[in-house]
Amino acid sequence: MRGLRGDARDERFRTIDIHAGAFAGFILVATLVVLAGTRMARGDDIDPFGQLLAVAGVSYVVALAFMHWRG
Repeated sequence: MRGLRGDARDERFRTIDIHAGAFAGFILVATLVVLAGTRMARGDDIDPFGQLLAVAGVSYVVALAFMHWRG
């Protein structure tokens, strides 16, 4: 509970927070891929899901470049 409240922010809680965020991002992107694939299989427009997937991909590349530049 301390980690969720923000009282005790040590390395362990930061690691848990990073893993939880990565897991949530993975689930979100996987869901978007499934929804876009389903719409594509039906012959519908994948526009809203495709745009969100593009934003996710671009933000991932920008974050990678920033983290690499930062050291």
